[in-house]
Amino acid sequence: MGYKSPLQSGNSMCTWRYLGRFVTLGVYAAVALFLWYTLVPTRSKEPISANLDASAAPVITKNVVIYAATKFFGHPITTERFLATCPDVQNYCRITQDESEFDNADAVLFHNADYHGQNEKFKSMKNQRKPGVPFVLWSLESPSNDNFRPETHMINWTMTYRTDADIWAPYGTMIKRHKALDVNLHALWNSKSKSATWLASNCFTQNKRPYKFYLSIENSNCKDYVTEKFWKALNDRVTIPIVLARKYYKDLGVPDSAYIAIDDYATFDEFVAHVKRVEKDKDLYLSYHEWRKDWKVIIGSGFSGWCTLCDKLQDKEYILKHPKSYKDVAWWHSFEMCNNQIANKFL
Repeated sequence: MGYKSPLQSGNSMCTWRYLGRFVTLGVYAAVALFLWYTLVPTRSKEPISANLDASAAPVITKNVVIYAATKFFGHPITTERFLATCPDVQNYCRITQDESEFDNADAVLFHNADYHGQNEKFKSMKNQRKPGVPFVLWSLESPSNDNFRPETHMINWTMTYRTDADIWAPYGTMIKRHKALDVNLHALWNSKSKSATWLASNCFTQNKRPYKFYLSIENSNCKDYVTEKFWKALNDRVTIPIVLARKYYKDLGVPDSAYIAIDDYATFDEFVAHVKRVEKDKDLYLSYHEWRKDWKVIIGSGFSGWCTLCDKLQDKEYILKHPKSYKDVAWWHSFEMCNNQIANKFL
């Protein structure tokens, strides 16, 4: 017998029947978040103001020391792990968790999930802070999973996946190629024998590339929050990612033809019908891969911001001349940056 598409088969572990259930669960979760959010008072919309006194003489820092005042989900923050992607930077930058080095640090970093309120240690550091030594708040999570905790004017810089963070630490990005790449799209089509997956381990396969589509729905729809599942679907799995909302990918400059967005369709049935057409039509399917000739995917880890942070800390003069702090960093990273009602249209 010939190949039977998982879009039609009732026995496949990765059927669109399960896809429908997955999205439905996501829809109900979104509604629950929406109801919770409507009961929470709106925060003040005054995110940033300057209050650091740049009174010290400008000095260019060559050797950089970052004092990590918290751990990373309970684990040590070390130079070897967090600067592994930029070994050259390790020649002038190091990370320490030795509290005795606080006075000599060029920056003090807090991982938000490990920031447990205003304890005596943090109060002491805030009182002893020096001009030109930014307090940096780092997070990999969306506001739905990680509310920012530090109080007013504690934080000077943010380091997150947000493009407007002081230190941009994305899960991935795309860059324009200087010269178009010769991509054998016909070979790509011939390599695809299965329709869709979202967690390959649930489909009992070690090879993720045969799938034509990959469900890349995030656990929340927030500004710039696009995780590795999307970037790896494009790059490692060489598939067409299926996402919930186009806006968040378009805002990051991802070509429209690189993915399918569920919210482009009036109903879930219309979305499924389109995917079935794409699956069967070779030319239509390959049109979603044309971008590969002109664009390159760069996979990040959320750790990439560390290399940028080290580089930025070398310019002490700039830091002293451009002081800033967040009056309400919790608002900057709040539910107001999310729209978890998008899935409501499919109820």
